[in-house]
Amino acid sequence: MKSHRSVISVFIIFFIAAFTLQKESTAQTKLGITTGFTLSTISGDAPDNSEYSSSSGLVLGLTGEFNITKDLKINLQPQYFSNNSIISYDLNRKEPIDSLKLNFQYISLPIILKVPALSSITYFNSGFSISYLMNSKITDIDGADYNVDLNDLVNKFNLAILFGVGLNFPVYKQFELEFEARYTQSILNLSNGSTSFVGTLPDRYRSSGFMILADIIYSFK
Repeated sequence: MKSHRSVISVFIIFFIAAFTLQKESTAQTKLGITTGFTLSTISGDAPDNSEYSSSSGLVLGLTGEFNITKDLKINLQPQYFSNNSIISYDLNRKEPIDSLKLNFQYISLPIILKVPALSSITYFNSGFSISYLMNSKITDIDGADYNVDLNDLVNKFNLAILFGVGLNFPVYKQFELEFEARYTQSILNLSNGSTSFVGTLPDRYRSSGFMILADIIYSFK
C-alpha cells in the first residue's frame, strides 16, 4: 500500500510541475497518458541445463514533452512497468521446458531527447531511465503454489539506456496519438551481491528488451 501511494504521489507532483512549466513558458508543452507492454529478458550466466527467454509485462504512466529548440524536445515519462523473464530447463526433450518466471516491478523516470526524422509524423529518440524496484519475485509458470520474494537479492535502483522510433498523429483539435517502439538496456548489475537464489540467478545479470507504447497526448498551444 505504501508503494502504491508513492507512485500516485510521483504522478501528481509530475502533473503539477508540468502544468506550472507550461504556464510560465511560451514553448509548446504536451501532456498525456502512456500505456503499453514490455517484452524483456535478463542476460547473465544461466544455471546448468537452462536458458533465459523473453516474457511480456505492463507499462502504465504519464508523458510530458517540452521544446528545447524548434526541433529538439525533452520528454519526461514517469511510469510503472514490469520486466519479466522465463527460465527454461532442458529435460532431455526436443525443446527446453518453460518452468519459472522472474518478475521485476519498477517505477521509473525516463529522460529522453526527441527529434523529428524522415517525415512530419515520425521521430527518433534516445535517453536514459532511472528506476526504483517496487517488488521482485519468482513464480512457477504452471501455476503451482510457488512464489518466492527476491527483494533482498536485487538492487533497489537501476539505470538503463534507451532509444526508439515512433509515429505521431493529430486526431482531434489539440489531441494526438503517438505510437513508439523502444529498446532498453540496463547498464547496472541487478544483483546486489547477495547469494544467488538456489542457482537460478547469476551473480551478475542485466535486463534488456523492448517497450511497445501508445500515448494519448494533449497539446497546449
